[in-house]
Amino acid sequence: VVLAGVTTTVKVAHIRLCHSRMFLVVAYPRETQEMVFGAHDRWFRIRVENESKAALCLKLVRRNDKGEYVYSDEREILVSDPSIALMMLEDLGYSIAIHVKKQREEWRCGKFKVAYDDVDGLGKYFEVETHTDFEEVQDELESIHSFIRGIAKEFSVVTGGYPQLLMIKKRLGQG
Repeated sequence: VVLAGVTTTVKVAHIRLCHSRMFLVVAYPRETQEMVFGAHDRWFRIRVENESKAALCLKLVRRNDKGEYVYSDEREILVSDPSIALMMLEDLGYSIAIHVKKQREEWRCGKFKVAYDDVDGLGKYFEVETHTDFEEVQDELESIHSFIRGIAKEFSVVTGGYPQLLMIKKRLGQG
């Protein structure tokens, strides 16, 4: 990999999604515990929703100064052939790290997208998201929490995505 004009050897953490067979991959400058546990702060995903809709997505986890998860950015482009996108990632040295299989239902409620996910190996989750500019993130997080408080007496915030949760479960010997 060329970083800032310098050829660099990297170590790659990879995931393969079981249902979709999609690959998720993250490159690190060296093989460390950070690589094992933090591999999902930056990764590619090929999302195939049906035979005619697929996208290549770069997911970027954003953390505060204490290293705590705050939110995720996604950069996504539509692809006409997910198998070609997958081959391109493999040709760049990426490979699959974990598979996430889920069934999802989605609704719109004003500016919010609400998703109900049944994730194999994890259980059932509600996800509420909105799209905003970076400068407005804290206001939007409070807006999401306010929205949730309006419809649920009790809730807990889960930081990280399904790949991270499955990796933690596997590491703890529960999966």
